[in-house]
Amino acid sequence: MLTAGRAARWGAALLLLVAAVPWSSSSPSVPRITGFAEDWRVELPAAPQGSGQALVGDAVVMRTGDLLTARDAATGAERWSHRTAGGWISGWAAPLPVLVVDVARPDRAEPTHSVIGLSAGTGRVLWRRTGLAAAGTWRAPYGGAAPTGVVITERAPFTLVGTDAGTGADRWTVPLRCADDSRAVEESASDGRGAVVLYRCGRRSHVLALDTAAGTRRWSAPVPATATGLTLDQGTVTVRHGNALSVLDDRDGRLVTRLDGCWNGCTAARAGGRMVLSHESGGGGVLEGVSLPGLTPLWRRTPPTPRALGQPEAPYQSGWTSGGIYFAVPRPARDGAPARVHAVDPATGNTREFGLPGSGLPFARAGNRVFTVQRFTLPARAPRFRVTAFRSVSPDPWGETPAGADRTRWPDACEVLRRLRPASRPTRLWNPVTCQATSAEGHRLTLRVRWQAPDRASAALLFAGMREAAGGVTVPDVADAAFSTGPRAEILTFLSGRTIIDVWSAYLPVVAELPALAREVARLLPVTAAFRGPD
Repeated sequence: MLTAGRAARWGAALLLLVAAVPWSSSSPSVPRITGFAEDWRVELPAAPQGSGQALVGDAVVMRTGDLLTARDAATGAERWSHRTAGGWISGWAAPLPVLVVDVARPDRAEPTHSVIGLSAGTGRVLWRRTGLAAAGTWRAPYGGAAPTGVVITERAPFTLVGTDAGTGADRWTVPLRCADDSRAVEESASDGRGAVVLYRCGRRSHVLALDTAAGTRRWSAPVPATATGLTLDQGTVTVRHGNALSVLDDRDGRLVTRLDGCWNGCTAARAGGRMVLSHESGGGGVLEGVSLPGLTPLWRRTPPTPRALGQPEAPYQSGWTSGGIYFAVPRPARDGAPARVHAVDPATGNTREFGLPGSGLPFARAGNRVFTVQRFTLPARAPRFRVTAFRSVSPDPWGETPAGADRTRWPDACEVLRRLRPASRPTRLWNPVTCQATSAEGHRLTLRVRWQAPDRASAALLFAGMREAAGGVTVPDVADAAFSTGPRAEILTFLSGRTIIDVWSAYLPVVAELPALAREVARLLPVTAAFRGPD
């Protein structure tokens, strides 16, 4: 039982963290838009060989282990599924109307590979080739259903093959030149007009550009350090190397721009005649737009971003371009957090945030739907991954200009502490939503408001998803609903109206008090107050 004395003692022991701090808009000028609801979801086992997903035309294609399945993007209904025999799917490309699959089979120390062509509409096997493998890892825009008739495969020893996506026939072969025994084709991509291949010769990486029709070498560029993350997008090639990201012109391999200091991630996305760059600087993350080909600055933003090991991070960890809009996933996007995506106008930098009533990493949009993926493991269960479609109540949410979110309606952490202990003077740490105090015994208790949804239904839906993803154990008689997690049930998450809250402690004497403490906090909510500046 939480006595009056204990309530007073722990009133000053609360560390109140509102989820609006790490998960809110990256800038006060970014309006936050709700109105999305879960439309459908599909769950599959997460195979140890890996899993993946992509929007391909009007279908969401998912792969895991030996299974490749296509789901209707509008309904989630299964269109077809294909299982490989005696192996697993190690890679796939989507040169519509065909899906090309790289199949690996265990064979002594190293697996053997074959390549299969499937109908994107029916899943029917069109052709099968042995002795071929994907040219390294197939990279974007393969997963984005690029209209290319050729996929780049590899035949030993160190020979590239242009494979016809419709028939599986060889169109051309290109031997790679490298006398070093330490050599490998790392990645490849094609957009229908050309192809780029990232390969390693000794300690040096190279990007080779080819004409997909005849296999003609167009240009080659050395890349310093170990390289990865190859993409080919609207005439620009991006590749990561060391702590830098280079953008090359696909026509001649000329360096367009280079972003250095990418310790915690940089992105470069092409949008017509413009490019959106997300990168780090000494003072924090930077988002900027430039016009091509001259890199003329259009706009620049410096949104507040989290830091990793003391280093600033780029504002976005991933993104894609669709319909002339750059859709970006802000940092941090972690399991259990409500999903969100930013829609950035490449011409002006105007940004709007779309909050989704569920967890996961957004990876695509189609019409008024956004798709997310989440990998999770329940207690004593095998890992799984889930693809969820969220649909907006508006047929075109991206074209609207709604009013910005009213931040004064979020719970004020310091106000909660004042009501729990009127004589105390809580210390404000960050914005009007975080306060900290410590008990007389030195025990630390943490209370965090995970989210405040626009309505009770959205909050209940998100709460149910959190409980399922965390494998929580129901705790009765706490607010509207509650569950506990952790080896000693030291974390208690509860729902109170539109608000989802965590309370937790590492101190065993406090763990038993968590349900009573949660009921006391729920009684005080809602508490709202405009930001009045530092206390």
